[in-house]
Amino acid sequence: MGLAEIFGSLSLLSLFLFAAGITFLVIEMFIPGFGVFGFLGLFLIIGGIIASAKSLVHGVILGGISIIVIFILFIIFIILAGKGLLPRKMILFNREDPSSGYVAVDHVSYNGKEGVALTNLRPSGMASIDGENLSVVSEGEFIKKGASLKVKDVEGSRIIVEEI
Repeated sequence: MGLAEIFGSLSLLSLFLFAAGITFLVIEMFIPGFGVFGFLGLFLIIGGIIASAKSLVHGVILGGISIIVIFILFIIFIILAGKGLLPRKMILFNREDPSSGYVAVDHVSYNGKEGVALTNLRPSGMASIDGENLSVVSEGEFIKKGASLKVKDVEGSRIIVEEI
């Protein structure tokens, strides 16, 4: 059995689709996103499999089998992840604690205080409140640089201001 017999039914289109699908899956692994590259990669791989088939019916059957195999592999991956059997390099174990330099800032003390806009707020920008330069946000309205502000609310690290 030679290479011509193995790759005889593959066209350049099917090879291109398959290679592009693999490329998109690799991109998805290294670039965080919404899974667009991953789904596109899967569709291209399945398209390559269908394009390499001898007939449309044969291609649809191969595509269906591919989808089932991918689904089963995904389930196995989820089970292994749940049991902690994945390589340690795939899981982030670092904690964000003060000893590592991570400090959670409590901005509640700024609630009700007044300050001055250091930049235009569209709706976010910088303001000086109690002598500190802080990142603030208005409730959607534009506030000019130099305008007097009052802290209306604090939600976590988000300081909401209004013009006075």
